[in-house]
Amino acid sequence: MDDAFRRGRVEEGTTHLDAILRVAPDLAEPLLRALATELGDVRLRRSVIDMVATDPPWADRMMAALRDSSVDPTIAVAFIEELSTRRRLVPLEQSALIDALSRAGRTGDARLAWLATLGPRERELAGNVFDGGFEERTPITGEFAWSWDAGPGADISLEQGNAASGEQSLRIDFNGRAVTLRAPSQRLALAPGPYVLSSAYDDRTDASQPFTLIVGCASGGDLARLELARQARSSWTRLSAPFEVPSECTQQRIWLALRSRSMADTQVTGTLHLDDVAIRNSLQ
Repeated sequence: MDDAFRRGRVEEGTTHLDAILRVAPDLAEPLLRALATELGDVRLRRSVIDMVATDPPWADRMMAALRDSSVDPTIAVAFIEELSTRRRLVPLEQSALIDALSRAGRTGDARLAWLATLGPRERELAGNVFDGGFEERTPITGEFAWSWDAGPGADISLEQGNAASGEQSLRIDFNGRAVTLRAPSQRLALAPGPYVLSSAYDDRTDASQPFTLIVGCASGGDLARLELARQARSSWTRLSAPFEVPSECTQQRIWLALRSRSMADTQVTGTLHLDDVAIRNSLQ
């Protein structure tokens, strides 16, 4: 294999590589990681793609190698996109493509690639915030879907028949334990420009500090903070706030947080409902 590559016989070297990985799969990680860093060579990349398109037993390990931080993400994108012209990508390959597009700074394309993996009904829920109305009966997971892991002290569910609009809303139950709220959260792919963040909520907790819906840059720094201050009576309340996405902020995230000044502020009981979380371009 080494001799063939040194002599420029790329196809022969790739054939030897395939044979080695079939009889010694434990060599896949070091060999494929080294190979992945060289795939900027178009001839080599096409030869390896020809082999991976036949679904060898090491195809999944190739995707893992392309995710390595040592690999130029633009090369990983080129590899997987060309592979997609040879055959339909399997879920692991689609995930690797979404990851590579994100690392290459093509967040919008990454989100479109993720949406393409969903069914027609799920794609209908895709605004700037995916399923901001929490209408999906069985929550899906994925790179640009909601994260449902709220952390200790809180339980997240979907409640039918109780909504600001639509058929259901997000319900978060707090059990009195100290909570470090980290969900719901979602990755965003907003283009630079002016936006308005809005949400409906019904706070029936004893939280001493307001829950806050935050939009921030993945690289750090908040863009918008929508404080869900509890009203005098329990009912659905709507709030909105303008914000700007700067050109250097190519990836964003939205999440629900609980502001706290002391441990006592994190010990919450009761129920918070959230609905109609939306981000719209204020120029539209």
